Amino acid sequence: MGSGAVGGAVLLNSSTQFNKGFDAEINVGAGSYGWLRQSFKTNYSNNNWIFKLKVFNEYSPNNFRFQNSITLQKQLQKHARTQGQGLLGEVVYRLNKNGTLSIAAWLDNYNRQIPPLLNQTSVAKQKDDNLRITSQWRQQLSKGQLAVRVAWFNQGIHYSDSLKNMNATSRAKSLLAEAEYKFHPGKHREIHAGITNNYTTATADEYKKQAQLNSFALFIGETAHFFNNKIKPSVSFRKEFNDNKEAPFTWYAGGEIALYKNISLKLNAASVYRNPTINDLYWQPGGNKNLKPESGKTGDIGLCLNEINLAKNITAKTEITLFNRKMKNQIIWLPENGYWSAQNLDRTESKGIETKTIIRYSNKKWFTALTVSTNYIEATNEKARFENDASVGKQLIYVPLYSSNGSLAIGYGKLIVKYSVQYSGYRYTTTDNLDYLEPFWLHGFYAACSLSAQKTKFQLYLKINNLLDENYEAIRNRSMPLRSYKAGIIIQINSKSK
Repeated sequence: MGSGAVGGAVLLNSSTQFNKGFDAEINVGAGSYGWLRQSFKTNYSNNNWIFKLKVFNEYSPNNFRFQNSITLQKQLQKHARTQGQGLLGEVVYRLNKNGTLSIAAWLDNYNRQIPPLLNQTSVAKQKDDNLRITSQWRQQLSKGQLAVRVAWFNQGIHYSDSLKNMNATSRAKSLLAEAEYKFHPGKHREIHAGITNNYTTATADEYKKQAQLNSFALFIGETAHFFNNKIKPSVSFRKEFNDNKEAPFTWYAGGEIALYKNISLKLNAASVYRNPTINDLYWQPGGNKNLKPESGKTGDIGLCLNEINLAKNITAKTEITLFNRKMKNQIIWLPENGYWSAQNLDRTESKGIETKTIIRYSNKKWFTALTVSTNYIEATNEKARFENDASVGKQLIYVPLYSSNGSLAIGYGKLIVKYSVQYSGYRYTTTDNLDYLEPFWLHGFYAACSLSAQKTKFQLYLKINNLLDENYEAIRNRSMPLRSYKAGIIIQINSKSK
């Protein structure tokens, strides 16, 4: 719902399974540097109702051990405590054979101490409180499906720093509504169309009057599959109207073509447009009320080798993707005056290649899975913001040219162990690329064992982060922890388990 996202959208859909009876889960974990987490969730469903409830609490002094990159001395992080609690509840009612009505609420709050930069002092603190309420009516009709969704978000932030004489409070409230209809004009086609509206207000101590933003959009799209799913095209179109700027017409076209047996080709192209969010505009400190909307064109082409048999019980699949994105007025957060602030870059281009390969062996109780992903990304500023701007043609800050990750998982019966490796290449910390952070490798280990007793299942787990004690920085002068541990137990109870 709302303005289209350049990087994609995440939709959270809860499963609606009736007649599952009662189940519950308790999760208790503890770890290095005083980390503690407790959560409880329970579900109950019969023929007409579904009830879900989840609560959690998390606390950590976060006084982790690290090596100071300036003094080369090992020390403990200071002023980095975090604590948060949350509650999530949902009710689903079956209106009739083909229709449901649901409502869900999510409440959470966090208190964070903002840690200092290396060899500095910090007393800054931030408190976040969020309330999100969503509802949905879904009805299956004779030739399609109708869905109506309404959501209310209330998000508050309080930031204080007595050393800088800062005490800022901001709050954003959003009312979102969407109606969507899907129908099948033919056996191999699906058309979806709808309308959406997003009304947001924001208040901040720095601005005397309330800020408002309203956007309304119409959208329509079609997906299809032909020749036994060998060709699967997809198109969509969107037109947005908002208070402040004339939004351009946006579109998407793409699809997948089966070339030969397990080999397929994926093609995607789109125009993108995004208004600055309320946080981009009014977050304190760092928001910029003069931001312009970002827009651009994006495209990618990918070759997929779908799952094939390499040998008995051994399968493999791999995918390689080339992509390119050109943006105008891209919104980016840059460090400035001791904190990050939102700015527009007139012209940027991102292009590169991504790969992912999975090889899996399975045989009765055994399985082994090897996963490797690689990324090469050139993300550059293409237009000067001022005279003699040294950032033109340079890599955007904190975007590594090379990065990769891999894992090897081995399972036997109810036991699983996993070893993971992550690599991040050079990351520039200044827009002229004269200063940078060194590459780093992070190794991790995870093990879990499950036990069952009648209707109860127990899972014990152990996780080790930064296994080899790598000294690194993700952001300049922001310390990162050396080796740390987490362990816990998950207890699941299911009334219908045999």
